[in-house]
Amino acid sequence: MVIISGEMAAGQVLDVFKALDAAHAKSRITIILHNGTSPLDDMAERWANRAGILSAVLEANGPDGFFAMGNSLIAFPFTGSALMISAKEHGLKVWEPFKVRQPISD
Repeated sequence: MVIISGEMAAGQVLDVFKALDAAHAKSRITIILHNGTSPLDDMAERWANRAGILSAVLEANGPDGFFAMGNSLIAFPFTGSALMISAKEHGLKVWEPFKVRQPISD
């Protein structure tokens, strides 16, 4: 089960679909979990429907309940650092599909 977090603009649906396609190709996604309150959540649900994958709205209180429901977190832009650290501490794999790596300077 994959938890989706972060924000994306409604016009970025292809970027979200590509990221989810890449994650699914690397490790089969069986269920998408999201909180159902953002355009990203809508896009993730559309992707899941297109791919024939279940999706569900998370209704968990606090990080322990939230992270107990998934085994990995796809952290789209604007996912808080504290959320990603907490996810890792709870044993979830965290993937940031749009993380920009800084070039190494001399």
